[in-house]
Amino acid sequence: MLKITKFLLKKILKYDKVMIPIMILYTILATVQPFIWILIPTKVISLSNSGDIRSILFYILAGGIVSIISVILLSFFIANFRMRANSVRYHLIRDISAYSLAMPYENLLDPDHLSKIQLAEEAIRNPRRGIMGILNISLRLIGNILASIGLLGLMSTLSPWIMMLIFTLVIAQFYFRTEADRFNRNARKSVSEEERKYFKTTDLMKDPDYAKDIRIYSLINIMEIYAKESLGVLKDIVSKSEKKYIKAELIESFLNIIRDLVVFAYISYMLLESKIQISQFFLYTTGAISLVTMLQEMLKQMAEIFVYTKGVRAYMELLESPIIVEDQDDIQIRTKVDKELFTIEIKDLVFRYPNSKENILDNLNLTINSGEKLALVGENGTGKSTLIKILCKLYKPTSGNIYINGVDINEIPEFIYWDLVGVVFQDALLLPFSVKENIALTNDIDKERLMKSIDDADLEHIISKIQKGVDTTLLRILDDEGIDLSGGQRQKLYLARAIYKRNRFLMLDEPTAALDPLAEAELYEKYNALSKGKTSIYISHRLASTKFCDRVAYIKDGKILEIGSHEELMELGGEYNKIFNIQSKYYKNIDEMEVI
Repeated sequence: MLKITKFLLKKILKYDKVMIPIMILYTILATVQPFIWILIPTKVISLSNSGDIRSILFYILAGGIVSIISVILLSFFIANFRMRANSVRYHLIRDISAYSLAMPYENLLDPDHLSKIQLAEEAIRNPRRGIMGILNISLRLIGNILASIGLLGLMSTLSPWIMMLIFTLVIAQFYFRTEADRFNRNARKSVSEEERKYFKTTDLMKDPDYAKDIRIYSLINIMEIYAKESLGVLKDIVSKSEKKYIKAELIESFLNIIRDLVVFAYISYMLLESKIQISQFFLYTTGAISLVTMLQEMLKQMAEIFVYTKGVRAYMELLESPIIVEDQDDIQIRTKVDKELFTIEIKDLVFRYPNSKENILDNLNLTINSGEKLALVGENGTGKSTLIKILCKLYKPTSGNIYINGVDINEIPEFIYWDLVGVVFQDALLLPFSVKENIALTNDIDKERLMKSIDDADLEHIISKIQKGVDTTLLRILDDEGIDLSGGQRQKLYLARAIYKRNRFLMLDEPTAALDPLAEAELYEKYNALSKGKTSIYISHRLASTKFCDRVAYIKDGKILEIGSHEELMELGGEYNKIFNIQSKYYKNIDEMEVI
């Protein structure tokens, strides 16, 4: 808990120092306030026998004024504190977003890491729970602790045994409440995992991209089965947790009855035996009620804080994870790799996913010469797209090395490396921004370069038909008047995006998978013309689309089975030849059907 406190204080000092004096003033006032309506009425009762009306009125009026001022000030401090704490929360949201963007891409493959990220996001998402809950509760908790110490001192003047009884029974209540909270915290990981599955499934149900398939294939039933399965697990966990809390509350109620009977019986006995005056009777009864209320609230607050600590710890662990942000330009390395000649050498490359024993890439060796166009072909699951992600420095190989102009890519800072690389993935996405921002992927746009990219990608005739041109917003996420693009139009935009970047090394990971063969061939001709002189890798299932490449590498079981030009592989009569002939026969039959 101390570590969390230091973390939060550090963030407060970083983002809003004014919160510290507000906390101090609130704590002082919250400590004093409970005693106003204990001591002043006691004084008024003690003066009632003297007949001093003026003094009685003075204490009543003074008490009322002080009480009103304290309530107003406490309300002001807590409102101001919450407003500032919410501002700090936005900074923390930005920090976790920055972490998510900077963390290794391969972390997205680890379910445990994804669950930790979800816990961390829960700790900052809700303005009343998680970190905000701890901040708001801590503000009141400190005052309650100090006030409780004062009230314990007051009750000790009646009887140390009564003070000890009250304190012991409240601690016992806290123990049973904490046991219920501990069960809840231990179940939180399972809850997070099932919530992630449940919300992923329900999000798919609402996703416009899946709406057509869900309706046409009546997928709602199977999706509901998966959602109900996760929901059933969640209900079971929550039910067990609720039973623990009900048991704790029953025990608390029983202990409350014992405490109240003993304490008030003893105070009444002291009054009846004339060992205390009527004013002291009021003092001790209100003191006992205030102390019990304060202790219960304080321990409940501590229990709430413990519930929130798991998410906060997950947040802290993520932000304390060592992430290397490379922002220093290495002139020597940049000079070696940023050349017209761009040669790639892959040596003994092995890759397998976390917690897997199966190699996706198995001792793969390949050299791609400068300016060469290489096609990677093969069946699904043979490691083609995985190789592209490794070449993009998104995945780290299990073993082996990749060299660019003789420099290991692990030694090349990412911001230098990514400047040299252009890639169009098969699952590339539009962003809910303007057309020009979708192409340039920056706010600092070179207009001349933008228009040339649009023209080279044959996108100009599409944009000219749009009312706002390149300023048109895509998708209806941030703009209700946003437009969508067809599959072919999207591919041309992605091509314009790759052209705008002016890269040395171009990779295309089945970007035309959704297009018909003619549209694909047309687009690949564009890529071929525009990538002239660039080192390029193309992935496609349609082998005819890779005939323009200098060489073709046929991958099977994570290894290069055949490599050579299209003509050489056809003469070889191996796997490539076999699959090419099957595909060409299929397309030939289609052409004949179209002629008929």
